[in-house]
Amino acid sequence: LATRFPAGGGRRVAADSSSIATSATSIPLLALPSGEVLLDSWQIVNFASKTRPNLGVVPDSLRALLDEELGPLTRQSCYAVLLKEKNYAAWSGLVTHNTSLLWRLAWYVIGGRITSFMVKTFRAHDAARISECEAKLRESFDRVGAELKKLTPAGAPFIGGALPGLSDIAAASLVAPKCFPDAYCGGVFYPYFSQILTADEAAKMDAEMYRATALGRHCMSVYAAGR
Repeated sequence: LATRFPAGGGRRVAADSSSIATSATSIPLLALPSGEVLLDSWQIVNFASKTRPNLGVVPDSLRALLDEELGPLTRQSCYAVLLKEKNYAAWSGLVTHNTSLLWRLAWYVIGGRITSFMVKTFRAHDAARISECEAKLRESFDRVGAELKKLTPAGAPFIGGALPGLSDIAAASLVAPKCFPDAYCGGVFYPYFSQILTADEAAKMDAEMYRATALGRHCMSVYAAGR
């Protein structure tokens, strides 16, 4: 779903999704049976913590690390991989997956120009900038991993206990594009990730390195538990 509503609060709309304007997008988005629409990841997390108390809450200390460090650094690092020339086929597959014929034709015509714009925006081919990003990301992995360990009950595999809670899920979902669990997004995009890991040896080595960290192992176990 896509809406014209600004983030910052749930909005009530008609149950019929055809009445929702689609000229701008807000991702992720959750439409509730009541007609209320949640337009932001943390709105969805807050809603889940209220309706499923057994999932726990995301402490402010962890939320700050995820919002201010881990999320932005992971995105920049991922785009540096996706926007490599050798990975253009996988990148195009991700962008056009399960889309209309019109969008696929449009991407065929202007996809290269859009990609060039994104390369400049994320400085994806700036080796010094990406090296700095990766160094900060490794530090962030360590900090978030330490925070998860501190929050996890003694003897339990997850912060949520025997099963993943909201804190486990929030952290795992942010780092999944660097660890490449096969169940990420329900496995829908794994063929493209697999294509990258096969064609890009550096990306494969990075994935193995991040998987071996405490946070990476946690991420992989959260996705394994969610199967």
